[in-house]
Amino acid sequence: MPGSYEQHSGEWAAALLATGGRVGVDVELVRDKARRISTKFLADNELAAAQAVGTDAHFTLLWSAKETLYKLAERRGLIFKEQLLLEPFAAAPAGEIPVLLRLADNQSRHRICYFQPAAGYVLTHCWEPGAPISIQ
Repeated sequence: MPGSYEQHSGEWAAALLATGGRVGVDVELVRDKARRISTKFLADNELAAAQAVGTDAHFTLLWSAKETLYKLAERRGLIFKEQLLLEPFAAAPAGEIPVLLRLADNQSRHRICYFQPAAGYVLTHCWEPGAPISIQ
């Protein structure tokens, strides 16, 4: 059963399709909103690292990465700052963010890929090959 997800923001839309496994994708317009709500979705260590970089683009990237992981998890009610955890990474225009997904029954590591599809946007995606797809 193929995995798929789509997302839109501003003038951009993104879709991710896979022949198997779970997927997550997110595209965000860079703005100050992610910085303003960062205490609601970032763990203390993530917030400290984000404040060291300090740009709206970086906070938007972190929000987008967590949204992608949330979509990959396919579960409602996850607590972003406790269950969707970003590990340290060197920020760049494109790259990967190591992440940890903590669910009640298990935890798993993933890599969120990211890049800037256009000035003022960030796109993140993740694919978990071969994992069963659950519908909840």
